[in-house]
Amino acid sequence: MKKRSITYKIAKTAFIALSIPVILFWLLMIMLYMPPVQRFAVETICEEVSKSTGLNVEIGRFSLAFPLKLSIKELKVSKGDTIYADSKQADINISLWPLIGGEVEMNYLMLEEARVNTMDLIPDLKINGEIGFFRAVARNAELSNGLLHLRQLHLHSTNLNIELSDTAAEVEEEASEPLDWLIKLRSGNIENCRFNVNMPGDTMKAGAGIGKIKIKDGYIDLRKEIYSIASLKLSNCDVAYDTGIESAETAPMDHIRANNIALDTRNILYTPDSSRIEIHDFTLIQPEGIRITKTKALLFADTARLNIREFLLASKNGSRLSLSTTLPWKALTAGREEKLKAKASLELDKRDLGALLTREEYEALSLFNEKMAVADMRVTGNISHLNIDTLEVTVPSIAAIHANGYARNLSDMKKLEAKLNLDSRTDDIR
Repeated sequence: MKKRSITYKIAKTAFIALSIPVILFWLLMIMLYMPPVQRFAVETICEEVSKSTGLNVEIGRFSLAFPLKLSIKELKVSKGDTIYADSKQADINISLWPLIGGEVEMNYLMLEEARVNTMDLIPDLKINGEIGFFRAVARNAELSNGLLHLRQLHLHSTNLNIELSDTAAEVEEEASEPLDWLIKLRSGNIENCRFNVNMPGDTMKAGAGIGKIKIKDGYIDLRKEIYSIASLKLSNCDVAYDTGIESAETAPMDHIRANNIALDTRNILYTPDSSRIEIHDFTLIQPEGIRITKTKALLFADTARLNIREFLLASKNGSRLSLSTTLPWKALTAGREEKLKAKASLELDKRDLGALLTREEYEALSLFNEKMAVADMRVTGNISHLNIDTLEVTVPSIAAIHANGYARNLSDMKKLEAKLNLDSRTDDIR
């Protein structure tokens, strides 16, 4: 009985000793939900962040609900009179039990009505504007393992201005380890956003408006430099580019506008060794200019070759471009036996050139019909010997040309040799 009594006392003492940290931990967790403790924690955190970063962090209201739902209202980050960020509300929801085990499982992160202005925080780049609403819903975020798995990413009602420096600062680059992060995204939505880009001291301006973007199954491996998206769809988007130069001789390409842009792409992949994209549709409207009503393409490239299959571009006025090619990269090196194959056809409507030419240039095309030209070409070979199997060009009411031949030594202008068999017909132009 005496031995049992000693064993019992040792076990009891050990149990109490081990229980004290657990009890203290849970007492601390319970205290975090008490408003006075929360206010003290907020003041301490803001003070420490200010000391370590030199930035003033102010939080208007702070609340922590069970299990770990953190809500911050009126968050402001500033330095002196400069305000870098000012958010009306920020919510973070973190699961409690995975956190105890050392894994961060974030249910969501939300920002609402946040104004940002990076000023001099990022070299050669300034970003300012307003983020209307941002929400990220995650399955888990293993910070130690560099894993971020997002169920949903949502951004809308956002307007950001991006200002690039015209002179990049010269800094000595130091060798650094590549970022080791793996990011997965199940679905993403971007709606009602606008981004403007400009250069200081330059009249050039560029901007893009986003009606809606939908992303499915995104994958980013920063260490291996692998990027993929299963599906990317755009709708009701617009772009604008302006050099800011006002002159009668200024080409229309100095003032580009396009709206009603829609894009449907799938199986996008980029790796250091290969890339691929499937374009199922692309449309846009250029006011008083070209209207693209149909686009499709399958593009693939790796270290051996480039394949373009079923590329098609069509406009509302009837212009049409189709292209397909198989191009081994070695075909561009003299002395190689690999051969490329390419075929292209073009139907050009004069009305589609209206927004690409000046008024004087467009008026000079008055002798051409609206259906301006039809062309077809097929070539095979390589840079040492390229066969022009077919070249047919028809300009209605003006001329028709049929030709074939070859070109040799395209990489050496001194040894360049070409032969073209030409058969042409001209109409009576009055």
